[in-house]
Amino acid sequence: MKKIYSVSLATVKYILFSLLVISYFLQVPFRLLAKFISVFALFFALANYRSWLKLFKRPLFCLYCLYISICIFCVAFNLNAAIGKIIRFSEIFLMIPLFFCIDESKNSNFYSKVFVRIAFLKAIVLFSIYGIIVKTGSYSAIRAYGHLKGWGDIYSFGSMFLTRVQVQGNALLVMAFFTACYKKDKLFYRVALFLACLIAGNKAYLIGIFLFVLYFFASWLFKTKRSYNFDFKVCFLLLCAMLTFPVIINKANSILEEKTGYSNAVRKDQAEILLSGNIITGNGVGNTITAKTKYRDYSGADYFEVQTLYVINQIGIIGYSLFLILTFGLLLKRKNSFALVFIYFTYLAYTFFNPYCFDTTHMITGFLLCSVFYSHSKKEACIK
Repeated sequence: MKKIYSVSLATVKYILFSLLVISYFLQVPFRLLAKFISVFALFFALANYRSWLKLFKRPLFCLYCLYISICIFCVAFNLNAAIGKIIRFSEIFLMIPLFFCIDESKNSNFYSKVFVRIAFLKAIVLFSIYGIIVKTGSYSAIRAYGHLKGWGDIYSFGSMFLTRVQVQGNALLVMAFFTACYKKDKLFYRVALFLACLIAGNKAYLIGIFLFVLYFFASWLFKTKRSYNFDFKVCFLLLCAMLTFPVIINKANSILEEKTGYSNAVRKDQAEILLSGNIITGNGVGNTITAKTKYRDYSGADYFEVQTLYVINQIGIIGYSLFLILTFGLLLKRKNSFALVFIYFTYLAYTFFNPYCFDTTHMITGFLLCSVFYSHSKKEACIK
């Protein structure tokens, strides 16, 4: 009877994770799915309650929860407080650490394959939008349609190479590429996800991929040096990739320098607003921003291009530091944690300018690190 229960629970976890990833990646073009992302994330966390119950025994987590509770209390009695926003961000701040405790490494092959295959469907969506722009020779119509449906932004800088499809659900494409490479998935998926990251059009994505390739190359070189079994073709390709990335980024910078002035000005504008007030202890969870500048009206906004700064605006440098210490600590306690820490650092770096970095995106990343990448690290340790 016990065996039947464990199998059925595992099946429930599989289904919930699949639904979570589908609703995340395919919210464009199916906007209705976006409403279910947080629901599936919550139920997936509850299905894995045995993994994170022990987290409540850790003094640091208890301190973190106490601090978040104080930040909630500080803003809850404000007459202008948005209760829905407070509940939403409270859920995010408290749930993210839980996903860093879930260990499904025994079933990592299933989770990695589901994640990569559904991410590939997202890549097809991006390729389709890109194809429409190339065929029609203009992005105006599809951009207007995307704005109407709440997809995100689609634009071009006058060149097919500089067409950008920045829609919701893109942020985890880079993690999908990392997963496909780390688990040595089929080359077809790796190439498709890499191209999708290029079309997604965020320079931070390229920087994240470059850091990952750099680590991948250094790790591979160290292993091959020990075994004296060099694969010069692979070595040459990785080296070319490492040398090409800075050139691509530099070229893109030179082309876009004049045209990204507005975007950089907006980010600077947002940074000045979000870093105002009490940034040491924060202005409270779900703090409502009431500011209007010559660039935008930020009144009541939930997401910013520098979302990490909005997190600091809410829980302060102290709260954000506690969060980082807690999540990095949960990774460091695992064997062969360097790879996990490096990939997590890369994630934090490339999503700094992503509005949806501190959301379900972060939860899924934590789960992947502790269940997929950790499993691969353990296998590497056994080989050594």
